Parts: sequence; C-alpha cells; structure tokens
Amino acid sequence: MDTIKKMVLDYAEKKGKSKWKDLQNMIVTIKGMDPTDKANRGYFSSYFSGGSSFMKRLGHDKNIGKHGRGSNSHGLLMRPTKQDPRYLEKDGKDYIVKVWDGKSKLA
Repeated sequence: MDTIKKMVLDYAEKKGKSKWKDLQNMIVTIKGMDPTDKANRGYFSSYFSGGSSFMKRLGHDKNIGKHGRGSNSHGLLMRPTKQDPRYLEKDGKDYIVKVWDGKSKLA
C-alpha cells in the first residue's frame, strides 16, 4: 500500500501544477473524511508547512536533514527522503514536484 505522501506526489507530478486546495482535498478524502465539510479544512495542513516557528526559535529543530529542511521548517510533503527524493515546491500559488539530487541543500 502506498503512503499518503507517495499518492499526493504521484498525483501532483502527473498533473504538473496543483493548487493547495486540490492536494488538501485529496489527503482528506484518502483519510475517509468529507472534503466539503468546512470542519475538515485545516486538517493535514502541516503536510505543507513546518511546525511551530516558536519551537524553531527555541532551538528544537535539530532534525535538519542533509537537504537542509527540518520538521519545524518544512512540512512532510516539502521534504525529500532517501526512499522518495521527490518533494513539493511552491511556485507562486501552485505546487510543483521536484526531485532532490541527494547532495545539494534546498532553500
């Protein structure tokens, strides 16, 4: 079974450019929730953005990977991994899939 991250990245890669709302709705639907219910609107937003900037200021972001992105600075979909070097990058109002080369630090 594919992970949510893999499913979202596959979808976004196939589409080329994706809106946040489309990707968010996909995640909510995968989790068995109703994307039209406004109560579910904020769920999984941390997949796109990092954790608390307050925690980062306190120095709790020791989890910076070789790519230069940590859980307090970038969300799950915005960080590449060894298993899947793809990640989302914001391009204006859209998100596009990029592939990390395994060496360079990302912005």
